Amino acid sequence: FSSSTATNCSITGDISVNHFSGDEAVAGGLFGVCDGETPGIITDCLNACSVSCSVSSKEPNAAVSGGIVGLCEGLTITNCYNIGNISSSSKNYMGVAGGLIGYGYPVEATNCFNQGNVSGEVLEVVIDDGACVVGGFSGLAIGKIINCYSTGSVSGVSPSNLEIGGLVGVFHNDEFYKEGEKSCVISSYYDTQTSGCTDTGKGEPKTTAEMKTQSTF
Repeated sequence: FSSSTATNCSITGDISVNHFSGDEAVAGGLFGVCDGETPGIITDCLNACSVSCSVSSKEPNAAVSGGIVGLCEGLTITNCYNIGNISSSSKNYMGVAGGLIGYGYPVEATNCFNQGNVSGEVLEVVIDDGACVVGGFSGLAIGKIINCYSTGSVSGVSPSNLEIGGLVGVFHNDEFYKEGEKSCVISSYYDTQTSGCTDTGKGEPKTTAEMKTQSTF
């Protein structure tokens, strides 16, 4: 998916990517990788399938999975949602998983939500920057997230470098992601009770009751 537009798309079923050797593995409900000279645009799309991605090669490689897109390098996503379960597993380097986007550098998201369960695991970290990174909306991201939320469970397993967030696992706040624009999360929330998370600064934590109350938003 490169410098293109996708509108009113949906998918059901199961998607599974398993690499036993070679480079990193990437899986997405609608698109595995989104890149190009101009950002892709995804609007009014739904993922209802489970997405799993695993790497078991001897070489240290990453497994990246997302409900809408696994990995994007420039994306505008609006009015999209995920209800499928998302998972990633890496034998010895990095496992990244997000409800809508696994790895987004950069991404601009508005009015999107996740209701699926998101999980990741790394069995062994053999390189210092290896990690398990999991988030209800996105595992790892820089950009702008506005009016988004997540209510799914978020979990991860790693012997070290475990980064979990109810909305975003790792978010590069206040960094410039394009000329004149700093990375930020605005009016975006996650359910602390269903997610099992309590992190702040990259999405506002709310109870289940608060998530169901209009005045919260």
